[in-house]
Amino acid sequence: MQQHPAMTLLIAEYEGTVIGLASISRRPQLRLNGDLITIDELVVADSMRGLGVGREILDHIKSRCRELGARRLELETNRARKSYKRRFYLKNGFTEANSAVMRIDFDDRAAS
Repeated sequence: MQQHPAMTLLIAEYEGTVIGLASISRRPQLRLNGDLITIDELVVADSMRGLGVGREILDHIKSRCRELGARRLELETNRARKSYKRRFYLKNGFTEANSAVMRIDFDDRAAS
């Protein structure tokens, strides 16, 4: 993943220990007439939650989006997650889109 040109991996460290990470992807979108950046993963160590680490990671991502001239930053989350129930993303400037996630899961193991 680190070698993929559309991906960026961000690591948050404290005193040499990884306390959080995020991966983002960037791709052009015709409908936006510009780039869409997606937060694919955002994780903060349990012991560091509630201390502002997630907010700092998001702030860094938002700053990076502005530097790159992105038209939109978005992520997908589950309404059952604690971060959703705490309104973490809403408190950090996101709005909830009125959309449905549609998917097909391909499991290579089933073909074996």
